[in-house]
Amino acid sequence: MDAHRLRKFALVVVATVLCLTTLVVGLIKTFPVHAASPGPALTVDAAANQHAIDSAIYGMAQYQLDAQLQSELKLPSARWGGDGTTTYNWLQDAYTTASYADFISGTGVANPTPSGQVDALTDSQLKWGGSTVVTVPLIGYVTKSSLYNCSYLKSQYPPQWGYFPYIHPNGDDCGNGKELAEPHKQLVDTNLGNNYIPVDSTWMKEWIKYLTNKYGAQAASKIIFQMDNEPENWLITQFDIHPDPTGFDEIVNKTLDYAGMIKSVDPTAKVMGPSNGYPYGYVHMGSNSKAGDNLESHNMAWIPYYLQAMSKYEQQKGIRPLDYLDVHFYGDSSSEDPATENTDAANAARLDSTRALWDPTYNGDSALNKYIPGENPTDKLGVIGELKRWIDQYYPGTKLSISEYDFGNHDHINGALTQADVLGIFGREGLSSAQLFFDPKSTDPAAYTYRMYLNYDGNGGHFGDTSVQASSADQGKLSIYASRRSSDNALTLMLVNKTGEDLTSTVNLNNFAVAGNAQVYSYGAANLSSIVHQPDVAVSGNSINTTYAANSITTLIIPASGTQPTPTPTTVVTPTPTPTGGDVTLNPTADRDNYASHNGTENRLDISQYQTAYLKFDISSASSVNTAHFRVYRDLASQGAINVTALQVGDSSWTESSNNLPAVGDVISTQSSPGSGYVDFDVSSYIKAAKASGSNLVTLAVKSDTSGWQDLDSRESDNNKPQLVISTTSTPTGGTLTPTADRDNYASHNGTENRLDISQYQTAYLKFDISSIGSVNTAHFKVYRDLASQGVIHITALQVGNSSWTESSNNLPEVGDVISTQMSPASGYVDFDVSSYIKAAKASGSNVVTLAVSSDTTGWQDLDSRESDNNKPQLIIS
Repeated sequence: MDAHRLRKFALVVVATVLCLTTLVVGLIKTFPVHAASPGPALTVDAAANQHAIDSAIYGMAQYQLDAQLQSELKLPSARWGGDGTTTYNWLQDAYTTASYADFISGTGVANPTPSGQVDALTDSQLKWGGSTVVTVPLIGYVTKSSLYNCSYLKSQYPPQWGYFPYIHPNGDDCGNGKELAEPHKQLVDTNLGNNYIPVDSTWMKEWIKYLTNKYGAQAASKIIFQMDNEPENWLITQFDIHPDPTGFDEIVNKTLDYAGMIKSVDPTAKVMGPSNGYPYGYVHMGSNSKAGDNLESHNMAWIPYYLQAMSKYEQQKGIRPLDYLDVHFYGDSSSEDPATENTDAANAARLDSTRALWDPTYNGDSALNKYIPGENPTDKLGVIGELKRWIDQYYPGTKLSISEYDFGNHDHINGALTQADVLGIFGREGLSSAQLFFDPKSTDPAAYTYRMYLNYDGNGGHFGDTSVQASSADQGKLSIYASRRSSDNALTLMLVNKTGEDLTSTVNLNNFAVAGNAQVYSYGAANLSSIVHQPDVAVSGNSINTTYAANSITTLIIPASGTQPTPTPTTVVTPTPTPTGGDVTLNPTADRDNYASHNGTENRLDISQYQTAYLKFDISSASSVNTAHFRVYRDLASQGAINVTALQVGDSSWTESSNNLPAVGDVISTQSSPGSGYVDFDVSSYIKAAKASGSNLVTLAVKSDTSGWQDLDSRESDNNKPQLVISTTSTPTGGTLTPTADRDNYASHNGTENRLDISQYQTAYLKFDISSIGSVNTAHFKVYRDLASQGVIHITALQVGNSSWTESSNNLPEVGDVISTQMSPASGYVDFDVSSYIKAAKASGSNVVTLAVSSDTTGWQDLDSRESDNNKPQLIIS
């Protein structure tokens, strides 16, 4: 380049730079940076509402499953199911597509591999220990051949409304099974044998035996057997086979037949059903019910009827036929139509529709409570709550699954935000299994939602496995979900900003000791192709103040210090109790909840996550305190199993007529309430401290872990008033006993092991000699749970009427009634109040008692036995 041209080029460059600089400065002046808007207050309590999060909730269907994404996520669960699998022939590895694809059947493969499709999915899942849900056909017919065929061949039926354009079996055309003339009535399939063969549970048993022989029992195979698919829709999807409405007893009988067959092959097998497709179907079976076999004829909603029948079968046969109550669910804006799914109205409705899962006030088409006949408005719950209530009322111990669901728009940020909310709700509400049906591609925003929960850092970083309480003052703007991670005890938070503006909010952390700054990972509209590792944020005074970008998902990982705060009050030293009169049972002098329109004169106290009841007691009549138990009576068993928390309240100057109620203090304890009845809290330390300080008035508060109200009887109730039971007598003849014998019912054990293994299927027996005890005031049974890495579980103590067993014998007695179930968040002693059981044994003259324990887990949990060097089981009697 010559000198003249070089100078000219340089001048052009300088002029251009000056122009660009002026333009940029002008733009900065014209378009100022907007500050973030104030967001809602956020609160996390790491000691409240703890329960395990089952990783199976992060599942997907095999339908459209992206193998790359499946492997990257190490997908915890996958489902092989859908309309077509209702007719799957495992020997031909083929099924019929159902009515939406003109009943085309087969794969076109002349020499199929038996069970090939199911085996391929199971094999891929087992690479990382993932589970597989496998649909077992119940309808009574399966596809005849792997070669292409169909139900309504053009050559065999009158002219039809439409024909499948791509597949022509033996040169014939496949019709849609509907008359050409309007209104296009369905044609009767007059030749089922052309496309199907009839089968029953005996024929299907060979497939279950094949799978069990190949993969082993359930613990090894990780297979869960699903009892067909959306039976209420058979008159639409499989009208060639089943043109009439489906009845209640029809599905009950088929389920019991096939489930019984499956359990005969593998007694440890897991079964789920009935897999109805939508909330109306949970109640009525379908929009067209079968006369004489429906809600009206049985005078009972469908799923309660189904659960009740499963329970009766177990009582009669001693075999649990159903392990998971399973349903399907679609949000009110789940359309996959590109023309409508991404409009502003659809996006707003989609984000709002997740409320159907938990919020009793949601009233869209997917709200279950709107279809339940005669339900009291105050009893209404969200979909998950209603289903759990039915489980607890009709078949306790059954897990809850949603094996097919969708909210749509997976390829847009709105779908990703919605899915993040849904997965958070599933974990918080205690769902046991869930599989998204319309799976996202690996590059879709909704795929990044799964990465945020399962692999946010590309190195297996994941949301925690124990849910804890988290709340937002405005869940519709900024939702929050919280968990503890057992691998490092970190507190992990998932926050979803559903608005189009940046929001700055403070998260207040309770009952959690922080070890350092919080790591931050985010995904949002600003960058749809990656999760961004943001700079750490400081935790100051146990709170985090940071900004959440518009339309984004944020994960915070907060490290835990080695020593965590104890949520219960510190025990204080009190004078030795003077035996002056035994037990004192007190009723409240005042009680009310914090619902603004209540005034303390109601015969009930309403509690929830958001509503607290206050109870004031005058303890001046108790001269001393040895033990103290606070008891509240929960009404309405139909509301299902819940957790109730008792809390300290430092100010007792409040009155029933005032809404100006004091702040609650530390958590005393949380107890599980399976149904109606008294819920008992040991408040000895709290009441002793109050008495030692000279106070004669104490206030206790209670709340629950539910979004809907739960009723407790108040002091105005005719029966079952709240109680504070204070024992003033210290019994010198009490003591701490260890078992004279203990063993579990694992056949190869002989009672000499230093541990007791318990699970859903395994029970430990512990025998105590109480002959040295003169009398019984209170009795507490304590077992030490080892291995905190096993996460949060529930342990149940049971009565055993026969104590003649020995450690060396496998001939162990039957267990009796449940005494109570306690939550065990980590390693440590689990305490059961067994006072009534031990008092009754002592009163009957018995000097030997047996207690049994089991857990709610499928895998073994370890308790220290009497042979352990430390932490032996105890029976503490006062």
